[in-house]
Amino acid sequence: MSLYAEYNGRARTTGKGSCCSKSLKSNCEGCICYFFLDIFSSIPFNNSNGLTQFIIVLKGVSEPLNLTGSSSPTLFRLASFNPEKCCAVLSYEVTLGTGATATRNFLINCSDIAGVSYVNDGDLGTGNAI
Repeated sequence: MSLYAEYNGRARTTGKGSCCSKSLKSNCEGCICYFFLDIFSSIPFNNSNGLTQFIIVLKGVSEPLNLTGSSSPTLFRLASFNPEKCCAVLSYEVTLGTGATATRNFLINCSDIAGVSYVNDGDLGTGNAI
């Protein structure tokens, strides 16, 4: 078994009985969906849950998703997750032309995500792959 993430004060491992098993109630397939379900099922849920921000890589591509047009990948937070419809709502910040920031939402089917790397305090240099 290999350690792949630590959040909510609990270590997570891959293998039987981990996030990749069908032990959680969800209609969705894949470790990323179960990862989001586990975060969202934490009580009380908030948008950090020890997993401050993360970048995502979609299936079929090799680079992290960039929705802002900057040279860095977009940093997301989990805003909501519907395990029956496999729909994850991810929030991210954009800088407006005035210099102010605004929060935007990105809806995605969790099974379309190939990988997640969480980032502590917005520092892309400290990402930890999941």
